Order: sequence, then C-alpha cells, then structure tokens
Amino acid sequence: MLTVQGIFDGQKIEFAEKIPFNEKKRVLITFLDDVLFSSDSEIKKPAPGKRIAGLNKGEYFMAEDFDAPLPDSFWLREE
Repeated sequence: MLTVQGIFDGQKIEFAEKIPFNEKKRVLITFLDDVLFSSDSEIKKPAPGKRIAGLNKGEYFMAEDFDAPLPDSFWLREE
C-alpha cells in the first residue's frame, strides 16, 4: 500500500510526487476537508502536536452524569 498527496481541481488529480507504478492499480480516494489547504491550493501540514480547532465540532458530547458516582456493581464486576 502506498499513500501519496495530491490536489484535485474538479476534473483531475495532480500528485505531489511521481507514482512508482506502470500498471493499473486499484485506488481509494479520500477527499480531505478544505481546512487542510491554504489559499493557493498547496497542502498545509499541521505542525506536529498541533491541533486544528473546530475540526470535529459537534461530533462528541459530555454526558450529563459524567461525574456521577459509579455503582458498586461496576467496581465488583457484577452484572
């Protein structure tokens, strides 16, 4: 398996590097969110350890009873 980066302009994909295959290969294409691209269509790599704010906004939530005590059955592994 090989992973390469590229830019899709609406009709074709321009790869950032040469693909080392001469025969047909099956591919899986994932379109990344625009937040990973700069205004000149170059791929931005987030700095290591840095997070992109708002990337998964609304996908997670904290339960109302998050800090409620757990029942004894949880600690004693009872059903």
